[in-house]
Amino acid sequence: MKRCPECLSAVEETDSSCPQCGASFVRKRRGVVAGLGILGLSLTVGLAWWAWGKLPMDSASSSAEGQAGESRLAEIARRQSSSELDEPENETRLEANHLQFLAGSGKPFSGLLLAGAQTLVFITMEDFPMSGGLQGDPGAIDFDVATYDRERGFVLLGAETKAAEGTQALPLGDFRSLAIGEELRAVTPRGESIGSLSVASRAMDGRLELNKRLERASAILDLSGGAVAYALGGLRAMSLEDLIPWMQYRGLREVEEVQAELRNLDPGMILQAQTRILADMNATTQSIRKAIEEVRRAGRLATDADMVRQFIDAEKYGLQRLVLNLSNDEPEEAISILREGLGLFPDDPTLLSQAVQLMAIHGDPMEAIAHFRQLLRDHPERGKRVAESLGRGLAAKGAQLVQDGRFEAGLQLLASASELFPLRADLHMTYAQALSAAGQDQAALSQAQEAARLDPAYERQLATFSRKARPRGLRRGSRRTEIPFDPQTNVIRADVKIGGFPLELVVDTGASITIIPVDLAKRLSLIDGSNRGVRVQTASGMAEGLLVELPILQIGRIQLQGLEAIALDLPNSLQGKGLLGMNALSQMNMQIDSERGRLILGGKR
Repeated sequence: MKRCPECLSAVEETDSSCPQCGASFVRKRRGVVAGLGILGLSLTVGLAWWAWGKLPMDSASSSAEGQAGESRLAEIARRQSSSELDEPENETRLEANHLQFLAGSGKPFSGLLLAGAQTLVFITMEDFPMSGGLQGDPGAIDFDVATYDRERGFVLLGAETKAAEGTQALPLGDFRSLAIGEELRAVTPRGESIGSLSVASRAMDGRLELNKRLERASAILDLSGGAVAYALGGLRAMSLEDLIPWMQYRGLREVEEVQAELRNLDPGMILQAQTRILADMNATTQSIRKAIEEVRRAGRLATDADMVRQFIDAEKYGLQRLVLNLSNDEPEEAISILREGLGLFPDDPTLLSQAVQLMAIHGDPMEAIAHFRQLLRDHPERGKRVAESLGRGLAAKGAQLVQDGRFEAGLQLLASASELFPLRADLHMTYAQALSAAGQDQAALSQAQEAARLDPAYERQLATFSRKARPRGLRRGSRRTEIPFDPQTNVIRADVKIGGFPLELVVDTGASITIIPVDLAKRLSLIDGSNRGVRVQTASGMAEGLLVELPILQIGRIQLQGLEAIALDLPNSLQGKGLLGMNALSQMNMQIDSERGRLILGGKR
């Protein structure tokens, strides 16, 4: 089996012309024979002239010297015929077999021009631009892509036009010459001839190691001048043997199409493009989602350990950006993304910080506390930065749970928050208010005392918790008390003391709750801004007062503790006075002695 010298396609030994390109072999053979004849004649003349110059001029030279000269001539001829001589230094430079004038995205680079039915140029993958066109000088040749091999790292370009006039294309040579130790030659991109060299070692993927350093893009030739390898710089080179199946390939693809395909397969290009999207603070949620998907896809293509780490960092950053975009309008979706991200990167401080702040308000606050504890343990400085926002979030969430009637969940959350932040007075006071609302007055007083100790501004609120924590109802040892009727109006007026301050209360069995003047409530520091407003029907219509809790109310020798009352100024004749309602009367035995005109109070009912 032989190959056509024009297109390198396989032909039969008996063919007189190429069935692919039509080239005649007869003319070629004749030309080769003629060329060899001329070469042989020139060689003979040259050797004779060289030998003549070396012969001794003395006619008296011995026959032994003549025999030695003939031996030297024979040795020179043998070495010349076996191509063992290095090329003379003053030999004329070969025609440039390279295209240094190729330009991709405005940058020139070298390629290897190969003989074939089309103009074919071999370049390395690193020289193939990822964007922009690819033209030959002076712009007459527009190249397309015949094939590329990402694994071996080469691109074969093609053009329908022939090579520029005056440029010599190289045929593919005999690849058996790439055996280790076989003699080779090389030509620089500028056409300068390099002395002999050989292959020191070769790999299965066509990579070669030479015994001589070469300039990148130098052509490595066999002794007949056929291209067999392409220098990658230094001692590295690449075999051209893989190009044989492609020399007849005619289906050229546009450069832009191949560039897009390579960008879609190149992890580095994908990483660069998606990182730009993720770094854009105006990027939409949808574009960030797509960028994360692309990063994950390309990450599976990466094999370099450093690049794999870069993909991991890009994915983490993408998840952080996605949570940031979703946190305001779709907090539940943001929390779902956070859980996914922490499943992949459980130690990432940024994701942990986001989880702490978002889950404290919109998710499970106990989960937020767990993430905060991890953050404090592994990343103390980051933990300190989110502590303030977490404390506020837990206080608001706990109070909301209690307000919604979910006392157990609210109190558990506030207890954990107070334990987590023992020096935050606001958390202790919020916890105290929640305990009080749940009826746990003694525990509430303890938390309120701690809040006041940490921040004296809570002293006034502490008084309220102190009053509520006192024992309620009749005090032990209370005795019978008689209250006389007013002989003129038959109204029962009771002279009482509240917190040591005297006050007249009119006994009103129609009133469900006791009423005291607002001024007295203020003097007793019963109003602190946290009192609940209530509406009361009076003789003048509906009025609004404040619910307070009285310190010891003393009627004669009877004392009541923890009695609820309404701070309200009554009109007309009751101005400056109050009412003793059924919430107080019901706690005592009450008898009316109409004959004597007295109300008798005493002992529990």
